[in-house]
Amino acid sequence: MARIRTFVALELAPDVCSRAGELIAKLRASQAQVSWVPPDRMHLTLKFLGEVPEQDLADVCRVVADVCRETPEFDLRCGGAGAFPNVERPRTVWLGVSLGEEPLEKLQAAVERALGRLGFRQERRRYQGHLTLGRVRGAGPELQALGALLRQYADFQTPVMLADEVRVYGSYLDRTGPTYEVLGSCPLSAAP
Repeated sequence: MARIRTFVALELAPDVCSRAGELIAKLRASQAQVSWVPPDRMHLTLKFLGEVPEQDLADVCRVVADVCRETPEFDLRCGGAGAFPNVERPRTVWLGVSLGEEPLEKLQAAVERALGRLGFRQERRRYQGHLTLGRVRGAGPELQALGALLRQYADFQTPVMLADEVRVYGSYLDRTGPTYEVLGSCPLSAAP
């Protein structure tokens, strides 16, 4: 039985991804060893499901679509460069959410509950919406330079976008990184 590495994500507008790419270009100056995310692969993850049996994917898409039909679209802006666990010891470099955080958290919680009813393990940690820019692959003094740049761009902002679509993705890994396949597109409810 085939299994597909699957996640659920909010689709981002091209100008948001392009602006995030501009920030990556600035952060590269640190010379830190980071696997940067290409702008065409950027998204805001709502739920990572892991390896899902192929025959369960229709149910996953159905429950996510049900949640989206009940969730109104909303304005969203990514902003505020940062890192997990922190900028002094960056492992994952990201942009936070500076507008639309509350409706994003409600959407994520609804997706989490709906998929929990299908048997997917629910996350215990509080959801923190973020756009992953890169994953640190090495140590060294360059990380101090990266941390300094992250502090410098703590107020970096993308354009405001209308959050209006969630997608279920299949992720396929190879030596060049992940390739994503859209398994389901789920529009949010249009504002009246």
